[in-house]
Amino acid sequence: MIRPDEREPRPGALPSREASARVFTASLERHQVLADDHLDLLPEQATHFLFTAAAPEFGAAFRNGDVVVTAGGFIEDGAELIVPAALQARGVTAIVARRFGARFLRQALDIGLPPLVVDEAAAVRTGDRLRIDIEQHVIANLSSGDRYVIRNLDDDELRALRTLHAGS
Repeated sequence: MIRPDEREPRPGALPSREASARVFTASLERHQVLADDHLDLLPEQATHFLFTAAAPEFGAAFRNGDVVVTAGGFIEDGAELIVPAALQARGVTAIVARRFGARFLRQALDIGLPPLVVDEAAAVRTGDRLRIDIEQHVIANLSSGDRYVIRNLDDDELRALRTLHAGS
């Protein structure tokens, strides 16, 4: 028997992906993700300064393809376009949080960086292996066996992510 999370994706669908979680236990404001001094840099340059105010060890611990998780909100205080672009340039494959600021959410979606609203984000621990299936609106925590429902992403947003993924 094939489990729902083991089905082959239909043509044009977003593939599920596995990644390690890098977790912040509190909400993050924009200046904690990227300080004001670095907002005028190119995204590739700004990657070196991500999270330095919140977690100086982030740069050394982060691996290309990891998922950023915060137990609270993520950039609810407004965002600059450089922030999601720098996160994507650093290799962040998705951001999981209980809530997002509307401006950051829109900017991230516009460049194909999935901001995923999950009520149980606080249950994820750094290093947990996650399987993210955006099409099925579920994240499976392969380390704990838990499953979390992705609460956002309507049909239009999914279509936009598919289009951006197909073009990459």
